[in-house]
Amino acid sequence: MGTGRAYMPRVRYAYRVGGKEYTGDQVYVIRRTGNLPDAVQKLVDGLPDPVAVHYNPQDPTQTWLVANSWGLFWLLLAMGLLALFLGVGHLLVALAPPSHAGSSSVPKAPWSVTYSDGSANGYRFWRDAEGEAARFEYSPVQPKESSTGLYSGGQPANGVLNPEQIEEIWQRIRRLESDPKLRETERMKGTGAFGLKASGGNRNFIIKDGPALVAWNQFLSAFRRGKQGLILPPK
Repeated sequence: MGTGRAYMPRVRYAYRVGGKEYTGDQVYVIRRTGNLPDAVQKLVDGLPDPVAVHYNPQDPTQTWLVANSWGLFWLLLAMGLLALFLGVGHLLVALAPPSHAGSSSVPKAPWSVTYSDGSANGYRFWRDAEGEAARFEYSPVQPKESSTGLYSGGQPANGVLNPEQIEEIWQRIRRLESDPKLRETERMKGTGAFGLKASGGNRNFIIKDGPALVAWNQFLSAFRRGKQGLILPPK
């Protein structure tokens, strides 16, 4: 964290603005001098994951996590003086909306997500238009399709997703997509293949086998077992 008697929190985070990915390390609105180690450790331990990242809409590289009172005061003062100097007739007090970490991660419809797990079971999430229901479909591998002739991914399932489920699905996908350490260049057994279609463009990526993909697959397992709210078995 630091040396000597003054300590500073040292963090690093990734965030996305306008479809572009950034990284930041600033905790306070205005960089400040160090503090006692216990206070700094308490601050770091108290940061959630994911964390809400605040940014300057005029310059998304200017970010902070904690709006400390003195830093906020000086920032507002500087912005007010700048507005006065430029002849702007109002004080710029709207600092910034949070990035995807604090606002909705769901793109505007139409959108769709396809996913194939390490055993080639297929998932699809989609919404055709704003105001319409978002849906889910699970297409498991059947024994006759497996290489051994024995494996089965279970029973097919489909249904309607509620807003909380949609938000969590997209938050999890964006976390997986934004971490380059999780990426795999080639599709291999055990990896997960994603295909995203949305207004921001279409993209595909592969996530390597590991704890992050295991957590994602465990999240999906509740859907195919019919235990995620409004999931309905196929007729």
